[in-house]
Order: sequence, then C-alpha cells, then structure tokens
Amino acid sequence: ELHKNMGSPVYQVLSVTQNGFKFYLGNSEGSEDDVLKEFSELGTDTQKIKITSPTEWRAKPSDSWIHVSPADGISTGEVSVYVDMNASTSGRSGKISFINDDVNNGRGKTLDVVVTQAPYLFDVDFGVASSLDLQPILDQATSSYNVTVISSGRWVVDTDASWVSLSSSGANKGGTFSIKVDNNLTSSKRTANIVVTNKDLKDNNKSTLKITQSGFTFNAECNDKIEFAALPDGQSYKITYSCSAELLIDAPNWVNCDDRGNGTIIVTAEDNVSTVKRTGTIKLSNAYTSDTRTFTV
Repeated sequence: ELHKNMGSPVYQVLSVTQNGFKFYLGNSEGSEDDVLKEFSELGTDTQKIKITSPTEWRAKPSDSWIHVSPADGISTGEVSVYVDMNASTSGRSGKISFINDDVNNGRGKTLDVVVTQAPYLFDVDFGVASSLDLQPILDQATSSYNVTVISSGRWVVDTDASWVSLSSSGANKGGTFSIKVDNNLTSSKRTANIVVTNKDLKDNNKSTLKITQSGFTFNAECNDKIEFAALPDGQSYKITYSCSAELLIDAPNWVNCDDRGNGTIIVTAEDNVSTVKRTGTIKLSNAYTSDTRTFTV
C-alpha cells in the first residue's frame, strides 16, 4: 500500500560491519617483545601472558626447561610461564610459539615470545692465587685467610688436612668463611686442599686452593772443638745453624755468642785470669719445639 500511495518504491538500507580476527599477546597487538622479562637463574619466578583470541590456540615451548600452563585454550585467557633452574654459568634463551590455526582463513598464525634466563652465579675469591707456599711458623697475617663465595645457590667447603681449620661448612647462598693454618712443627713438608663445591651446577662446580707448608728445621754444627786458651786474644769459633723460628741462645757469662743473623754464630771467650780450668755449655733452642743443640766450651 505504501508503494501505491507514494507512486514509487521505498528502500531501507542496513549497514553491516564485522570485526577482524584478533589474535595477539599482551595488552595490544604487536607487543610480544615486551610480554616477558628475564627469568632468574633459580627459576623461582612465574610470569603471566595475556592471550586475545576468539578461537582455539595452543602454546609450544622450544625447550624442555620452559613451561606454559595451560598449554592451550579455546578463547581469550591468560597463561603462566615458568622455567627450570639454570644449572649453568651461561645464560640461555628459548621461545614460546603461540599458534592459532583459524587465522588468515585457516592458514594459521604463530606468535613467538622470547624467553631468557640469567646465568647461575658461582665464583670463589680466596684472596690469593690458587696455591699457597707457607713457612712452618706463621704469624697472624699468614695463618688466616678470608674467602668470599658468590653463589646463586647452595655450596659446601671441605679440606683433606687436619691442620687446616674452616670457620664454615657452606651456605645456601653466597657468603664468607675463613681458613686457619696451624704451625708445622714436624720436619716433613705437607700439603692440604681446600675445595669449595657448588651443589647445583653440573660443570665447573669446584674451586680449589692448594696449600703447601714447609717442614720445621732446626740444625746446628761446629766443625771444630771449641777450646779457648786462657788468654784467647781474638780466638773465635763459628757455629752454623738453620732454624725455622727465632733461635734462643744460652751460654756461660764468660762466653760471648754473636748471632750474625745469617745462620752464623761467632763464639768468643773472655780471659781466664784464674788458675782453674773452666768448662761451660752453649745451648741452642727455639720457642716451638723441645729440640736443643749443645756445644761444650
């Protein structure tokens, strides 16, 4: 009837719009590179990724140390990403491929997210070179050493020598410990190894300090019989010695022992103005051992 009354056709135009297929990660399209930050070496952190998709999708990690949960979905959602501990002193990287097979008229689309993980930290600073050569008698500066351990996780320290003391057996993270070395009062040279071992790393997980300590020496001799004239008039004798510690000299008051400091003692005597022959003993010793050397004068 409307058509007849107005004398011409009347048309109604309807506008139809359709959204495009939206498949992206993060808060906006093209932001995949900003989705994840670097994971810690211990793998204790979890990160989230937002997925926008109208249809089914799936996630495929490139490496076994990367985990995604859930690994697939049927629409827009969120996944958790976590990684295993990195038991290597080198950093590593991989990727997660998010795949939707419906995009582009069934040709599919893949969005890749790069996953990086920090290297495991393990370094031992003994404060000295990897080996030490020590004298048998030590002072405070040479008998104790402080060690710094930088470690992402658990480490232990041990020694194979009873004459070396350690202030700690290890820790769950980095820390410090001290090494104390006893004096060597035996005549034998000895060796100790201090080994710091990381309990997480597979390779390069040990750091060793080797300590070598000389044996204690105490010897003295005189090639001549020490026998002075009543009036010595410059007469002298020489005692040669080697001692790892300070030499102690005990002699009669009429006998002079001049320690030249180079392993030599010059022995002289005062005039004997008595008609009686006199005899005495020079006794050499040290403050660390009970050994003595005696010479009759």
